[in-house]
This record gives sequence, C-alpha cells and structure tokens, in this order.
Amino acid sequence: MNCYDCTGDGRTTPAVAICTSCGAALCGDHTRLEIQDHTQAATPGNPSHHRTRSLICTSCDSVMRTVAA
Repeated sequence: MNCYDCTGDGRTTPAVAICTSCGAALCGDHTRLEIQDHTQAATPGNPSHHRTRSLICTSCDSVMRTVAA
C-alpha cells in the first residue's frame, strides 16, 4: 500500500500508518501524532489517568486545529 498524499503529488511512497480519522494510508512525512490525556473516575476519589495516541494525516490535522481554535 502506498501513501495517499504522495500519490496526489505523483510520487510512490510506501505507507507506514493509517489515519484514524479518514482512513487514508500515510507515509512518515504525511503522518501527525495526536496525543490526548484522559482522566476517568475508576472509583470514587481514585481517578485513572492515561494517555492515548492517534496517527492522523496532515489534512485531518489542519481541519482539527481549525475547529479547535
């Protein structure tokens, strides 16, 4: 499988990830790492903290940053 964004530029680059937002195949140059902190109330007075990460494409990254602003 090849990077979707590179194909649009006329290049053939092997994909290393899939965008968790739109499902496009991505090379390392077109992949952005999104890290989110989560807190859940596991038991009263004892919250559970953890981080999750998502790999997203540059297109989805720019859309998400515009919406968040």
